[in-house]
Amino acid sequence: MFLSAAVTCTILAGAGPQRSRVLATLYKVVPGYGHGVLRNTDPRYSCQREFTLKYLLEDPLFQLVS
Repeated sequence: MFLSAAVTCTILAGAGPQRSRVLATLYKVVPGYGHGVLRNTDPRYSCQREFTLKYLLEDPLFQLVS
């Protein structure tokens, strides 16, 4: 629950060095993640997509990549 709240607050925060540091901390690279053996959708992607579908559906960048 707290991690979800932290991610939401960070995403909604204004651009700046503190936001960049928090995002880098929350989304550290997980060694081996995405390896063919896992064969599951990345849960970080699922969380970001759900958030975007709820709050940023009209965002031009989201429309470009979706």
